[in-house]
Amino acid sequence: MLVNCFFMKRTFYSMLTLLACAIGLLAGCTKNESPDWVDVDKVTVTLDAAGETAVIIAVESSTSWTATPSASWVQVAVEATTLSVTAEPNEAVADRTADLVIQAGSAEITVKVVQVGRESQTAYYRFMTDMQGATISPSGKFVGAYTARVDKGGQIEWEVYLIDLATNEKKLLATLPYSLYQFDGVRAVTDEGIVFMDHDMIQTVLMKEGEADYMLPGFEDVEDIRIAATSAGDGSVWVGYATGPTGMVPVKYVHGVPERMEMPKTNFRGQEVGNVVVRGCSADGSMAYGSTWDNLDFGMLYWDKDGHVHWAGEDIYQVEPTEMIGPMGEPYTDYLVTGLQIQADAFNMSPNGRYIGGLYYKEEVNADRTDVVITQIAAVYDTEEHKTIILSDYSGYGGVTAVTDDGLALISKSMQSYYCQTDVVNLATGENLGDGIDYVMDKFGLVLPASHGLTYLPIGGQAAFGEEAAPGNNLMWYWYVVAR
Repeated sequence: MLVNCFFMKRTFYSMLTLLACAIGLLAGCTKNESPDWVDVDKVTVTLDAAGETAVIIAVESSTSWTATPSASWVQVAVEATTLSVTAEPNEAVADRTADLVIQAGSAEITVKVVQVGRESQTAYYRFMTDMQGATISPSGKFVGAYTARVDKGGQIEWEVYLIDLATNEKKLLATLPYSLYQFDGVRAVTDEGIVFMDHDMIQTVLMKEGEADYMLPGFEDVEDIRIAATSAGDGSVWVGYATGPTGMVPVKYVHGVPERMEMPKTNFRGQEVGNVVVRGCSADGSMAYGSTWDNLDFGMLYWDKDGHVHWAGEDIYQVEPTEMIGPMGEPYTDYLVTGLQIQADAFNMSPNGRYIGGLYYKEEVNADRTDVVITQIAAVYDTEEHKTIILSDYSGYGGVTAVTDDGLALISKSMQSYYCQTDVVNLATGENLGDGIDYVMDKFGLVLPASHGLTYLPIGGQAAFGEEAAPGNNLMWYWYVVAR
């Protein structure tokens, strides 16, 4: 019994000795290796819209340190114990924020950087519920519009207007009898104020001050000329289509001189081509785009600076003959297509001609070969890189209605209506910048109705143009915003 007590005491004292040694070792480690630390005198900094006035942050740390901003617009200059923070100018009305991570060894601290937006500029806004059709010039200088009125004698007449966006002045260009003209819409307007009206879906009527009514005559073997778009500036280039020997054929006017444009060798399905239309052109008129119009395929085409025609999306374009089974069990061959489609107006090509917005289109046969499964995704073709950019997050959307030179794509949110609310997407980063209403708020400081759809950003960035389905969806109402 005495032996057991002695053993237990000895064991107890041994354990105390080991514990004391361990504590001593730990204390020794703590004393020799202090943790890294960093401290700042500001955890939030606010910069003005110009961003030029620097905010100085005092930094203390246990070792050398670095400062890394989360956004490229934040600019930093590091000194021994201070950090100078500036920014690029904020052109938007909304504030923007970023994080600034200051790190010293294993320690770090985050400073929030806020840059206020510029003051909202005064802008003109007009919602043209009194007009049956309207469009804007390439540089946003004019809007052409028209409507039908009843005169004092009870007769219906057309009124065609030109709106100067610099002054917001609406000028009456012409009053024409309803009985002689079947206007279907305003097709185009130049930066010099020439308005092109669709007449009876087959011809173009030109309207300008001092000469408010004339139609383009036919030439060579074509007639019924329809102008779809014009170049910017002096508007010396017009593009469109006409009725020719095979159907609709592409045409171009340069300083009033007409010419036939090159036809593709086949239609979208690799068969004999019939109808080809031109929808728009670059700002200088050197490039154009459009589509075939056979079988309601709308296969997207573009014409390069040498006038040669190509398939937009030629890097993915293919036609595959496929054996199918008909409703009575009979075999037949169908031609399934992968490529880009377009059924659009004058703004799908970026002003510099690099980007063309449209819709990725792919047909695949189903398992029992009785039907075709179609995939449609918003897409853009890059004519410089010869590459199709498929915006995979936008399947089921209505396609890209417009693209700016710096790669902002307007994507229609609905397949049912080509023009409706749109998202603004940065092609370079894939970032969704919000919808068109957000864009107008950031750019012009105006809150628009949520029902408005943004469809075009004219050259120069000082205007926005869009439309909205009128009650009953049987026509469109148009709106514009322009900086004063």
